[in-house]
This record gives sequence, C-alpha cells and structure tokens, in this order.
Amino acid sequence: MKIPDLPEVVFTATGLVRDDIGSINYDSIAAITFKTLPLLQNRISRAFFGFDRIIVFGSSNWTPRLALHLVDERTIWLSRGRDLAIPSARAEALCAAAEFLLERTFDRRFAKYREQFEAEDRFFYGRYCFCRNGDILKRDRRLYNVHDTHFYILLGPFHVHLEHKATLFERLRATVGQLGHTIDIGRDRDCFLSKYRLAYGTYWPDEHYRDGAWRS
Repeated sequence: MKIPDLPEVVFTATGLVRDDIGSINYDSIAAITFKTLPLLQNRISRAFFGFDRIIVFGSSNWTPRLALHLVDERTIWLSRGRDLAIPSARAEALCAAAEFLLERTFDRRFAKYREQFEAEDRFFYGRYCFCRNGDILKRDRRLYNVHDTHFYILLGPFHVHLEHKATLFERLRATVGQLGHTIDIGRDRDCFLSKYRLAYGTYWPDEHYRDGAWRS
C-alpha cells in the first residue's frame, strides 16, 4: 500500500519499506513520536504572539514530526518537522501515515505501560512516574496526587499541564504561567492517554482511545 504524496514509503502487511532504510517490521516498533509543529521560521512568533510571522504561499502552515523508535534502540525519522515549507498534501499524507502506524502498533506499544502498571503499581512516562494511589513523581520527588481537591490536569494537542491551585499564592502564580509542570506527550501520546484514563478514570470526550475500553 502507498499513501498518495508519500511515494517513498510502502506499507505492507508486516511492515514498511523505504529505499534508504530497507524494511521495518511493525513488531519492531517500540514507540512512536508524532506531533504537528508550526513551520520552523514561525515557531517563536507562534509561541509568544500566537500567529505566523511569515506566510509561505502554497505551503501548509504546520509540519509533522514523525519518528519510529525501534526495539534495537534505533530511531527512524519519517519527518523531522524542520520544514520551512511543505505542501499541504504531503503534510496530510504524513499525518495519514502516522495514524496508520499508531493504530497498527498500538497493542504492542501499550503493553509495556499496562504490564509495568500491573507488576509495579505504577507506570513511567519520561521523567515522570504515575502511581496507582494517585501520586505523580518526578525523579522520585512527589509532585501531586491526582485525587487532591485542587489538582488540575489540562490536555493540550501534544502536552499535558499539571497544576495544584489550593492557596491564593498558587492561584496568583498560575495566572502568570509560573506554576505547574508541562509534560510533552508527543511520544506514544495514545498510550499515555489510555493508561492515564484506565489508572485514574480521567476521560477527555473528544479523544479517540485505541484501547477500546469505555469510560468507567
């Protein structure tokens, strides 16, 4: 199978093939990084002012970053997300490829989070540890408990932001963006959201959950 506007990659029943990397079996994919980003020259203006400084005629205003992290610890980049310009059709093709790969490999990728949680009563995501009792740790230091009355988790496109706003000082700090922890969830985003939901019951209704479990 080929995706239009992504002719260099062929998807087969067992894996994908690209001339410069050869064949990659789906079962060898341990994790997937996927996110969409503003074009390289617009990232500062988008971050600080919320708009693109430069408009490129004929280009999408965003570019995908898509990487396959293999069990042998290699990383295969299908798109590094560093484009100054990219045709809209190609950007959409890369997103379609990402969706296909995320769906095709979800069970294997999710298994490591599920098995770790079942064995250790916690799962790790980057530098953070999420415990069955609700504690969230960073490098063994307790940050929050998800069951605290004033704990908040806010979901963005490719991040979650954690906050605790109990005191007046904490609420004032939050208004100027100086409070909390922001976690990039571009790597195995679907696994993180499913595991967080199954662990704590937090459900975002607009999200597509690949684990197939209904809201508890």
